[in-house]
Amino acid sequence: MTRSDVGWAFATGVAVLVIQFLFMPSKILPGDPWAPRVEADIWLRHSRWGLTPEDLSAHPGLGPQYFVIHKAKNFFFSKYGVLNTLLSAPPLWVAHAVREDLPPALDDPVVLWCLNIYHSLWSALLAGILFLFARRWATPAVAVAYVGASLYTGFLWFYTRAQSSELWQVTIFSALALVLSRGPERSQQTPAGPACWAALAMGLSGALLFLRFTYGLLLPLVASYVFLRARGPARRYVGAVAVTALLVLLGLWMGLNQFRFGHVLETGYSHWRETGGTPDRFEAAVFPRALWGFLFSSQRSVFFHFPLAALALFGAREFFLREKPLALLLGSVGVLFLLGFSFTAIWEGHAAYGPRYLLFFLPAASVPVVLVWQRRRSGIGRVAGGAAAALLAGSLWLQTQVNALPFFLPYRLSGPFAQYGDARINSYFARRPYAFIDWDVRRFVEKGAAFPPLERLKEKRGSAPDGEAAFVAGRVRALAERNYFFGSQRGADASLGESR
Repeated sequence: MTRSDVGWAFATGVAVLVIQFLFMPSKILPGDPWAPRVEADIWLRHSRWGLTPEDLSAHPGLGPQYFVIHKAKNFFFSKYGVLNTLLSAPPLWVAHAVREDLPPALDDPVVLWCLNIYHSLWSALLAGILFLFARRWATPAVAVAYVGASLYTGFLWFYTRAQSSELWQVTIFSALALVLSRGPERSQQTPAGPACWAALAMGLSGALLFLRFTYGLLLPLVASYVFLRARGPARRYVGAVAVTALLVLLGLWMGLNQFRFGHVLETGYSHWRETGGTPDRFEAAVFPRALWGFLFSSQRSVFFHFPLAALALFGAREFFLREKPLALLLGSVGVLFLLGFSFTAIWEGHAAYGPRYLLFFLPAASVPVVLVWQRRRSGIGRVAGGAAAALLAGSLWLQTQVNALPFFLPYRLSGPFAQYGDARINSYFARRPYAFIDWDVRRFVEKGAAFPPLERLKEKRGSAPDGEAAFVAGRVRALAERNYFFGSQRGADASLGESR
């Protein structure tokens, strides 16, 4: 890594920061991120961890699916990893500094601004990390292209704007991949070098564990990798660091489980059994459908929502020959989590855009694409390159359709139509790609084009009273407000009350 590389990485990050700022959302994502955010707010306001029943009653939109009660303490704790709460605190701290009377509901424009700027900075950090990672095998121009394609031609763009933990997961895993790819070549000079490299790698793996407990599966993989990559006498230092870090991280994780949930092995998800919700446990019966869905379905396919991964397959063999240990690690992570989540009942991620549970490793695992882009082409190679560019351009266009409209709009639209129980309408929302639904909505609102569910409703005159189709059409238009802070139809203030 040279000073020039750092300069390029910084410039790439600044460019991404500007893009994120210009296209920042006018709304706050509803759902999951609110639980650690509210927990962080209580921590900042009252210097205590956890919510009392009175605290929770002030947030009626946060049901039992988000919190676990510690019965002995009568406190509610977010079921999500503790690092989600810690990383949610900085923008709220700034918001409190800017406005002392910040409402407990956090439905304030100051909070929206702080969240947007905070996540824009994280996006810039991710861009710099991905550039340095790709730069190991690519020219600066190709590395920049890889960063742009990673961030904006797939569903990652949605999650960089969504003020959610997916951005943190992707950034930390990408940093881990960068450390693992660059550490061994310079860590053999002194005994302390390999040990520090191993400690950093294990620390980043631990950070992922404290974001989502399933990332604990990475710990033995990373520990084995750093041990096998070390050479000579340094291997025993690395082994000691890896084992010590593994034990410390697991001990800390169990201690936090005891403090928050009342048992060292309580992950925060077993409360579903008490509330009657969908279990988050393994369920073998869903495996065929989930695996097919992750690979080929219209609403959860990895390759449709992150086409860079498909293009990376053409460079996978060359990458394996050049970087066999790293390629094996990235491949193992991909296979492990693809198969693992295919055995869970919630493999779709509930209301989500794309296969969000697999997003964390996709940018780093797609780095072989830079080897493809660096090849000299002639004849059919240029045709293939043009086709790949067209594919990414088309995917970029689809992402603009998604990000122009409110978060999870297809799910919100399906409600007004579900009452009619029409199979064709239900199939439209269940099977049509998220981006194409948003495209249909934009054409309907902006150009007066036909919206398929509404046209079907008009056909069902027997079940739709006079004027009802017009009412539903008005509802569609009302929900389809633009989700850009600069240029939204009604501004940010009007949308904050709908965040939860």
